[in-house]
Amino acid sequence: MEDTIVINGVTYVRQDSNERESFLDQSLNDIMSNFNFDKVQKVMEFLNWTWTYSENPIPCVRELKECASRLLVECYDHCIKNQTRFETGTGGFIVRGFYDGENNKVFLKLVFSLAEWDNEQEFA
Repeated sequence: MEDTIVINGVTYVRQDSNERESFLDQSLNDIMSNFNFDKVQKVMEFLNWTWTYSENPIPCVRELKECASRLLVECYDHCIKNQTRFETGTGGFIVRGFYDGENNKVFLKLVFSLAEWDNEQEFA
C-alpha cells in the first residue's frame, strides 16, 4: 500500500509503513529541516549555476529540496537493498549512505559541493 508524507512542503512517497521506513522518515525530516537550502540557492544565483532540467535556469529552493530528497531516498534504498555504503549525486548535491547491519539502518549525509579533488585511484 502506498502512502505519502509531507516534510517542509515536499511530498515523499512511502511504499510500506514499517520500522525502516519510519527511520527513513525521521532521517529525511532531520536532514531536510536542518540543511541550509537557502544558502545553496544564493550561492547558485551568485555563481549563475544553472540546471538544464530546472523550471528556471537557476533552481528555486523547492526544486533543490525535491532533488535532494530524491537522492536521499535513492541512496537509502540502495544501501538497504545491498547492505552496503553508497554515494550518489547530481547538480552539486552529494548524498552518502552508510548501512549499519547491526541495527539494519542507513545513516545519510547530504552535501552541496562547489569543488573537490582527490588523488585516490580507487575508493574503498
